[in-house]
Amino acid sequence: MDFEPRKFACEVLSESIKYRRERRWLVFSWASSILIGLIGGIFALANSTGVDLSIFQRIMLSVAATTVTLCAVLWIRRGAIFQVAEQAALDELYTDFGMPRLKHSPATTIGARSTLCILLLGALATIWLQPGQPPADKQPPAAAATPKPSSPR
Repeated sequence: MDFEPRKFACEVLSESIKYRRERRWLVFSWASSILIGLIGGIFALANSTGVDLSIFQRIMLSVAATTVTLCAVLWIRRGAIFQVAEQAALDELYTDFGMPRLKHSPATTIGARSTLCILLLGALATIWLQPGQPPADKQPPAAAATPKPSSPR
């Protein structure tokens, strides 16, 4: 293989690796933002209005949060697998050039995947435990209707 095609292949592989890293970051930030927004939204809803979610709403929110997390984790894992293969091909091309292999960050996704799973657990706990509302037996009694003082005539 001539020099120019190899150089072009190195550039293409380098850009592809860069694209995959950026895409993994975007997917992680998108999914974590949705999960954090869900947690914050339930806190705000429970504390400001005192609304109690129905079982159907809790199930639907749980399914949505789990689906977002599962899709993000699988996408991040898939991107890492492709990145490792592309990095190996790039290292092979550099070896063919007689150049030393590049030091590169491994396509570790353990941190991103575990963070998303922890956020999912937090979202599920928030959905099902609904913090901010006292249990029904510990709620303060409703204020009794007190007569308004009469105004002087």
